[in-house]
Amino acid sequence: MNNQDYQKLLQYLKNPTPQGEDYEKWATQFREYNDHIYRKDRRVVPAYETKWIISMFHDDPTQAHQNADAMYYHISKRYLWQNIVKAPLDFVRHSGSDFFSSLAADSKPDIFLWLT
Repeated sequence: MNNQDYQKLLQYLKNPTPQGEDYEKWATQFREYNDHIYRKDRRVVPAYETKWIISMFHDDPTQAHQNADAMYYHISKRYLWQNIVKAPLDFVRHSGSDFFSSLAADSKPDIFLWLT
């Protein structure tokens, strides 16, 4: 979810205002807790935090530079974002070098395409 859509949803969850029936129905799958958005038990991550989370899981000394499948497994238990399946694989493939710029290029501005 791009940063602007994340902030819009967060504000809506904190203070629901009329946004249209489709948006309101879609937003019911989320909840706000401590200034973060959750879907069930996983935290929804805005685009600017994804690279930090992936590098944290990849570079963790106790995990010994996990492969993409292991990273996806551990990340997906706690976090949720658009292209979560693809992101760890891209990170491992590119060793982080081109990965960060590709995240911005892959983001989709249409919030209704995400998690429908």
